[in-house]
Amino acid sequence: MLEVTFEINGKPIDPQKVGDVIERATYEAVVEWVVQRVGDVRDPETGEVPKINVVGKDLAHLSFEISGSDRVVAMAKQRLQEDPVA
Repeated sequence: MLEVTFEINGKPIDPQKVGDVIERATYEAVVEWVVQRVGDVRDPETGEVPKINVVGKDLAHLSFEISGSDRVVAMAKQRLQEDPVA
């Protein structure tokens, strides 16, 4: 009989829970992407950092809410829209 197992990041996964694990890994990847893009955004005058809230009804429908001063929000939006290869 063919044996199929699931492993994510070297950890065995219960096939009954693989969806939860994939969803959690996807959320973690989104957080990592946001941190890489805007983690160093600071208002040079005040040191303020943006607050980013990722919201949506499911993984296919996520959006970003950015709050802070107008300057910090603009800086964060610019970074999120930049071409990652540039």
